[in-house]
Amino acid sequence: AQVVDVCLREACSQDAGGERPARRAACLALLCLGEQCSKDATYAGMRPQLQQLLQSGVFPRVRFGDVDAQLWQEDPEEFVRQAYDDTSSLDDPRAAATELLERLLRHRRGEVLVPLLRFCQHYLDAHAQCPSD
Repeated sequence: AQVVDVCLREACSQDAGGERPARRAACLALLCLGEQCSKDATYAGMRPQLQQLLQSGVFPRVRFGDVDAQLWQEDPEEFVRQAYDDTSSLDDPRAAATELLERLLRHRRGEVLVPLLRFCQHYLDAHAQCPSD
């Protein structure tokens, strides 16, 4: 459970300036959490912080942002290549977060899917109210 706590803290952390931890550390934390999804005892340590993990650890890394929009405009082929690179989860926090999400849904679908959909609906509703954000 201590490893899960450390990984949760690392995956969801930001420093005072809003910066994320080092890419490699974030990737390892997210991948470690993904590996633990299938184990009941360690998942029990993740469950109370699942909403925070989705909100602070996964969503900011997988959402389409300004950097993505710029790459899409400049080089759409490179954007697609990066998005579908199966080997990038060790050094790309987006790929590691996506892998964690896939494993959560594979092993804990009943507990994760509805809260995840509610979370997504919240952001879609907020965007519908204020599309410029």
